[in-house]
Amino acid sequence: MVRPHQHVDSDRGVELDARANVGVYRGHGFIAGLYAQATWASGKHFESYYDVQESGLLTTRLGAFGGYDLTPRWVLFASIEQRRLSDEAMKSPIVQRRSGAYASASVAYRF
Repeated sequence: MVRPHQHVDSDRGVELDARANVGVYRGHGFIAGLYAQATWASGKHFESYYDVQESGLLTTRLGAFGGYDLTPRWVLFASIEQRRLSDEAMKSPIVQRRSGAYASASVAYRF
C-alpha cells in the first residue's frame, strides 16, 4: 500500500508511506500479521517538524498486529511496532533518540 499525507489547512510539506502487510494466522476469531513500512518526507516537512534542510527517508517501522472477535460486532485490536528515524531526521536539534517502541490497543464496533 502506498499513500500520501498532507495537512489540508497548512503548508508543512508532504509524506509518502509505503507499507507491506503479511497475514500469519487467521482462525477461531483471531487474526495476526506482520508489517514493514517506510515513510519519505519533503524538504518542507523536514523543515517544519525537524528544523533541518533535508528531504528523503524519514522513518522505518516494523510491527505486528492482532485482532480478536469479542462478539460478531465487537473486535479487540492490538499492535506493537519499532520505529527508527533516518540519518537525516537525526540531524535535528530536537531529536533525542533514534528509535522507539510503540504499543496500542483498541476496541472497535462493526456496523
